[in-house]
Amino acid sequence: MTEAQELLDRIAKTPPPPRPPVIDRNSSNGDDGGMEERLKALEHTVAVIEAKLPDLATNDGVDARLSKTETKIIVWVVGAVIATGLAGKFIFPANTPAVAPTPAPIIIQVPAVPQATAPAIGSPAAKSTK
Repeated sequence: MTEAQELLDRIAKTPPPPRPPVIDRNSSNGDDGGMEERLKALEHTVAVIEAKLPDLATNDGVDARLSKTETKIIVWVVGAVIATGLAGKFIFPANTPAVAPTPAPIIIQVPAVPQATAPAIGSPAAKSTK
């Protein structure tokens, strides 16, 4: 056991002194005979504080609890982000438009129009029309 723990155990085993009576306000010096008891109570309180000081100075317990708390917060935040992403994916799936099949092209066939050609000059057909 550490020295501080031994001191704490010893202090815990000793009962605290009885509560001192109220100081007699009518006396001239303020001492009603309970000064020793009050002094013992103060010494007991100081001993308890001194026993706790080494533990408070190291803060090992606080650091360990703080580290565990930080880890828990990080785990909760990461878990919430993942859960939100998964829930969003399943509740609101991505609305990707379906690709419509390409329609067949429309082909319009127009019959060819025969073009009238003028007879060439000097051809027998040009001479006959005169």
